[in-house]
Amino acid sequence: SSGDGAGIFNSIIWQAGDNGYGYRESVLQPPEGVHVEYSIIAGGASGNGNIDSDPMFVRPDELNFHLQAESPAIDAASGLYAPAVDIEGQPRFDVPDRPNAFDCSDIKEDCVNAADIGAYEFRP
Repeated sequence: SSGDGAGIFNSIIWQAGDNGYGYRESVLQPPEGVHVEYSIIAGGASGNGNIDSDPMFVRPDELNFHLQAESPAIDAASGLYAPAVDIEGQPRFDVPDRPNAFDCSDIKEDCVNAADIGAYEFRP
């Protein structure tokens, strides 16, 4: 099937090490034609704001996908695609010493100025 119109935004697709399922980096790549922005993708992906760096989860081996303080995902999401709260219902948090990847100042509706890539917002 074609990826026309499909998109991945503010997401993390990362596999570090052997998870026992035999995944390879090529399996993690978005299908051709899928638009990707402001995401962390193993092996990289073309598009605005994409990062090819370890997202630095707290304890992925224990399914704790919160972000460590050094994570490149912090304040790196697009405010256009970010809800006002994370998956746990926590409001977005702007880490003062980290630049925001996206500027909402010219956008009036439904834009979050500081958001992290991924499901969980970092809290110091």
